[in-house]
Amino acid sequence: MWTLGDVARTVIVLILAMFFCGFLAAMIAGAAAASRHLDPKQVIGSPLILIPAQFAAYVLTIWFVVRMISVHYGTPFFEGVHWHFPRSRWALFLGGGVLLAIFIQVLSGVLPIPKQLPIDQYFRNGASAWAMTFFGVLVAPFAEELFFRGLLFPALTVELSERLKTLDGRLYVSGWISGILIWGVAVKFAPKDFFIAAAVVGIIATVGLLIRGAEIAPVAVFWATFAPRTMPTFWGAVTPLALFVVLIWIRNSNLDTAEASQRFAFLSSFLFVAWAFALTHAAQLGRAWAPVLMLFIVGMVLTFLRARFQSVSASVLVHMGYNASLFAAAMLATDGFRHMEKLAR
Repeated sequence: MWTLGDVARTVIVLILAMFFCGFLAAMIAGAAAASRHLDPKQVIGSPLILIPAQFAAYVLTIWFVVRMISVHYGTPFFEGVHWHFPRSRWALFLGGGVLLAIFIQVLSGVLPIPKQLPIDQYFRNGASAWAMTFFGVLVAPFAEELFFRGLLFPALTVELSERLKTLDGRLYVSGWISGILIWGVAVKFAPKDFFIAAAVVGIIATVGLLIRGAEIAPVAVFWATFAPRTMPTFWGAVTPLALFVVLIWIRNSNLDTAEASQRFAFLSSFLFVAWAFALTHAAQLGRAWAPVLMLFIVGMVLTFLRARFQSVSASVLVHMGYNASLFAAAMLATDGFRHMEKLAR
């Protein structure tokens, strides 16, 4: 079974892959723009350049995960991540994704959703919209579910369950939560220059802790450094409060029994994974609390399905159905992505 350290290494591989593929795509796009006398900035920032770069980064990261599970741990990949494809019920899970999309759209009608979001730039023209549709339906659900529900959720649950069985383990977790509270608040309200310095320190500390074999530590450092700046104001206020409640709960609860520690570990992991899933998309949603809240609900549903059916493929299918419904609605509204101006109405 992989550990939180392995999850942190996967994140580092993804960041490096995103940087490498993004840099390579920018170089190619810049050269092509110069030869055709186009504005390099517009070409490099085009979704038709960004999406293939992200796709390539995902492929490299998935390759790393497959090698880690099948070679390092000696377990077949799909067996290791609990793929467990529902052969007789796969259509039901896809349909569940459609129902989830309808529910979220109804919910969006009563929440203050901004009229314009950063993700709208991917729907400026038909070509970009089709590229986003392909990526959002066929690539992103598998990659995101593999990381959040296939790797992070089980690793965090096991780690917390083992730690919380003993007093020393509870003090260890409590100590890191206390550190997150202090560091996160400092980064949240600090000037930009301080955040850059904090990010460098956070990355160095994460790598150093991984080398030393720490498990919870690198995840805590990475989360506390980068999450506060990616959160909208509402979530930035809620996170310290939620962490404080968890801290008090850990210190005052009787978690000595295996059943109690497993129950608490499951609940904490369930909420954290859904939260992390939502905050990963916060920048695309302009860090507005309402759309991030909706994704938090989606994350909880996907995590519940993964836990209930012990199947990552179940959450992948629901995720695919959810995304496909949203893109299908946009496609119908714009006559097959031919009249993108209709989305702005």
